[in-house]
Amino acid sequence: IIILLALCCISFAADDKQASRLAEWMENAEKAVKKGRLQEADSIAGLYCSLAGGENPSFDYTRMLAYRAEYAAHRGNNAKAIELGQRVIDLRSQKDFCEERHVANAMNALAVYYSRTGEYDKAVELCGNAVKIFQKAAYKKDPQYAVVMANMGVFLSQRGNPGDEIQATKMCESALDKMEKGTMEYVNTMNNLAVCYAKSNN
Repeated sequence: IIILLALCCISFAADDKQASRLAEWMENAEKAVKKGRLQEADSIAGLYCSLAGGENPSFDYTRMLAYRAEYAAHRGNNAKAIELGQRVIDLRSQKDFCEERHVANAMNALAVYYSRTGEYDKAVELCGNAVKIFQKAAYKKDPQYAVVMANMGVFLSQRGNPGDEIQATKMCESALDKMEKGTMEYVNTMNNLAVCYAKSNN
């Protein structure tokens, strides 16, 4: 019995040490991303995912995968970004550790990666699904809703199917109504809307 108790104590101590290390890596990765140091964030995320393992993933685990996807896209490795981005969506859709808006954010990110490969149909489909989630009453005031709508406008404009430019214009206009004036997102959306107007000859 004494031996068993000792083993349990050692096990708990190891678990606590691992949890502490993971929390520290999570914090450091967040700081690196905020400062635009994506390579550093990717390195930390790699360590985190290696130690945490993917058998019982947490929400933080999917965030680390998302950081890795972002860095892969930054390096031009869109295939890797798409693979990791899809993994984030799959995990967040199957588990109960996050809200639907977190799934929508992952869809939005993956749509961006697909757009960079010229797969605009896929980008529009994914972003459209994200928009539908944000249209729910619980998320309509989420700042990310406007960002997703603005991206949808861009993807529609890039795709250029009949009627896409009209829908793209509506999306950008709706996004602007929800954005804070003067922010980078607002300025970018204004520019995208100008492009939509030019294409529509308005």
